Amino acid sequence: MNEDNILQFNILVLNETYYSDETTWGCFNFSTKDDIPYFVEPSKTFDPFKENHSDKNVKISKLVGKMQHLVVGGEYIVKAQYKRDKKYGDQYTPIAIYAVIPQTREMQLLFLKSMISKNIAENLINAYPNIVNDVANGTLKDIDYSLVKGVRELTWKRIKEKIINNYLISDIIVMLKPLGITYTMIKKLLSDEPNPVLLKQEIEKNPWILTKINGLGFKRVDDLALRLHPDKIDSIDRLVAFVKYYFIELGESNGHTWCSESILKSAISNNVPECVDEIDWLLTNDEFLYIENERVGLKYYHDIELKIFDIIKRKADTLTFDVPQDVVDNAINQAEEEQGFQYTTEQNYVIRQSLQRSVSFITGKAGTGKSSIMRGIIKAYQLANKNIAASALSAMASQRITEATDFPAATIHRTLGCVGLNKFTFNKDNHLLTNVAFMDEGSMVNASLFLNWLEAIDNNTKIVICGDHKQLPPIGFGNIFSDLIEVFDNSVVSKLTKPMRQAEKSGILVDANKIRENINPITETLQPRIIHGELHDMYYMFRTNRQSLFNIAIKTFLQSVKTDGIDNVVIAVPRKQGCLNSSREINKVI
Repeated sequence: MNEDNILQFNILVLNETYYSDETTWGCFNFSTKDDIPYFVEPSKTFDPFKENHSDKNVKISKLVGKMQHLVVGGEYIVKAQYKRDKKYGDQYTPIAIYAVIPQTREMQLLFLKSMISKNIAENLINAYPNIVNDVANGTLKDIDYSLVKGVRELTWKRIKEKIINNYLISDIIVMLKPLGITYTMIKKLLSDEPNPVLLKQEIEKNPWILTKINGLGFKRVDDLALRLHPDKIDSIDRLVAFVKYYFIELGESNGHTWCSESILKSAISNNVPECVDEIDWLLTNDEFLYIENERVGLKYYHDIELKIFDIIKRKADTLTFDVPQDVVDNAINQAEEEQGFQYTTEQNYVIRQSLQRSVSFITGKAGTGKSSIMRGIIKAYQLANKNIAASALSAMASQRITEATDFPAATIHRTLGCVGLNKFTFNKDNHLLTNVAFMDEGSMVNASLFLNWLEAIDNNTKIVICGDHKQLPPIGFGNIFSDLIEVFDNSVVSKLTKPMRQAEKSGILVDANKIRENINPITETLQPRIIHGELHDMYYMFRTNRQSLFNIAIKTFLQSVKTDGIDNVVIAVPRKQGCLNSSREINKVI
């Protein structure tokens, strides 16, 4: 962001065009007496308070972008950048907005008139001349209703909440200005503590709670916290905040839910060395950690993993409905006819075993027929007139279920009825109405979402989960599918081991499975082009310079788009930017 383009000016909010509490995006018209480059002059038709059109110094424009919910009639200090929108014209994009508590009777009256009638606002001001300031500062909590005609408990509560939300949230943003805190970031904390008064008190008492905000690393928060409380450099608060942050980063970035005590002690020594004397206390007294066999992790992570295990075990021991043998035979025959080949002995056995279980995990490397088995299992439940809810983590994976089985599937979030971050319509108190819950690509699902899905399933619902437990682990903490495959025996888990005949001809699948086992698929002498597989579908291109590789990628991509369609072609590179063969440089050309 170019600092030279940032403007700072005072505004008076004239009216609200649009605002969304969910996205924090809004559009507000404002007036200002400060110098701004683009504006319109006030007129009788565009001055809702009818007080600006006589002042030639007043300029009118609009704020458009992400910000807190501004109050009509409120005064604010704004940092913003000018933008010329092709459709909507001149506007200013907010960077930071700070509410100015009105000091004069006129400005307080203007603020109150945005919520109540002019007469009632004047009654309040007459009875309490510094009402806005007193409420914002916490010195005025209740009023004597007999002194204010037209105001009763509900009206006063609404006025008080609006004052607190407008000025205290702004006060918090000003306090956290060194961290570059925005209102969008503050919303995360407000979801845990919706009362701005209490939130401000919590931050002042323990600033390290700001590590809950995504995008603020521990070091940034720690620097501010030590400026506010230098006496807490060796405190338990600081140590606990670091340890929680360390494990959350370990889980969200690397998927791990624990580490050894020695690794944790080393991390503490390297990041908060002043707190090392409190490590022993932490490992023996703090309840947010789970410690076993010199392994340490968040109790929150351990509880989720334990809940998942308990649910799977309980459901696996629960008897549910059976699918008649003749229905199973018919389903297998129909599936084989539809896909044009017969199941192997192993695949046939896995289908029949899965249909007999209350919980079934199916895993296998690429080409062992997991998708084909899905068709047979789903076909059997369809012929038995059972309801099925099929889902996967990504839209692409759910689409693959439909392509492989001819059965409609959806993402897990859509299946559960996502209504917000980690909030679902179907949950432990409101179960999915289905006889069978099917999940594909189970290895992609992290612990939190896995638990959400399991809790939304009724006790009498059968569960089928497919995946490759040696694929890349999920984004987020916990490698649940892989762990469960190792924990449960063959009464729950089926492992496909034999590649299908078609798969053995594919160089892509054969080489992918070699890489899966940490085997280098290229054993021959390097040449400019190497092709693997009977189907000649796996190509390797080697060049001695980056530009040649760049040219090959572009040329091959454009040719493939013509033959296969743009939705079926992708270029994957390890770098986002900073080198020639990065996604940014390639996207510039294609």
